[in-house]
Amino acid sequence: LQVNDYPCILTRYWGAAYIVIASIFWLARNAQADSVGTRAITIGGVVLAVTGLIATVIDMIIAKPNAVIWLNIVLFAFFGVFFAILAFKKA
Repeated sequence: LQVNDYPCILTRYWGAAYIVIASIFWLARNAQADSVGTRAITIGGVVLAVTGLIATVIDMIIAKPNAVIWLNIVLFAFFGVFFAILAFKKA
């Protein structure tokens, strides 16, 4: 492996993780809004988005950022707001 191969490898891991997360959310889409499982999934989405955003901002400050890092920041911010709205709205 060369140093230039690492972004491709990491992108594959991110893609796999996003597919798993998307399948969890897709399968939970018809659940009752006030169920414990739905609440756990939405709060987990908030935690995922906030920690991902923090890690990405730290990576942007410490490492040499490229254009892909801005995509991660936008996605984590969007999903963080989206899941926070879902998690904290009244049923």
